Amino acid sequence: MRYTKYQYKKKKNGIGFATSIIMTIVAAGIIGLVIAKIIFKFIPVKEDGSINTVIETPTQQQVTVEEGKEETFSFVQCGLFSKEDNAKKALSDVGGDYNSFILADDSKFRVSAGIFDEEQGNKVSEELTKKGVTNAQMKFVLNKGDEVQSQIAAITDGYLDIINALNDKEVKAVKTTDFKTWTKDLPEIKEGENFELVNEFKEHIGALPDELKKENVIVELQYIYTILVKYKK
Repeated sequence: MRYTKYQYKKKKNGIGFATSIIMTIVAAGIIGLVIAKIIFKFIPVKEDGSINTVIETPTQQQVTVEEGKEETFSFVQCGLFSKEDNAKKALSDVGGDYNSFILADDSKFRVSAGIFDEEQGNKVSEELTKKGVTNAQMKFVLNKGDEVQSQIAAITDGYLDIINALNDKEVKAVKTTDFKTWTKDLPEIKEGENFELVNEFKEHIGALPDELKKENVIVELQYIYTILVKYKK
């Protein structure tokens, strides 16, 4: 009887061990599928299994007027120079981790690590400080209780998503078709402070190529600055 009892216990342990292995494999498979789903959402795969370096437009948010709420964007500035050569030197110090660029502004040259939402701007500023790169943030604050500013904020959000996606070395281009359609379908604004500005912004988005490439990034960031600077804090 002892022998029989011993065998029963070993069998039970074997089943438990086998079950544990199976559950581990299943769990790993589920986790793998979830991760793959997330990855492929942003990096589509071609039919032959290779990675597609042209990605889709990120999903756009719904535009709502929200009284008492603001949205802040950050222009991370790494110097203001009277000579372009000095600006180029500062630009090289920023490095290639960001969509850094030089902006000609009133006979001066601003060096920027990019334009970001407030949270990302704070993060980039801290990273640069740790690298020993002197920087300051120029803040643009938009009132989401105002229809004009709410639309400008939403368009800027979507456009920065596209531009920042191009900072990925594996991404060659981002499709803009959906973003252009979304922008075109926003309610028309015919009055209010700076209503011409938001309409100009919409026209600019509508004229974008169907695929935005890395070589377009600097020009587009410079353009976004001309829109946001109207709301400099």
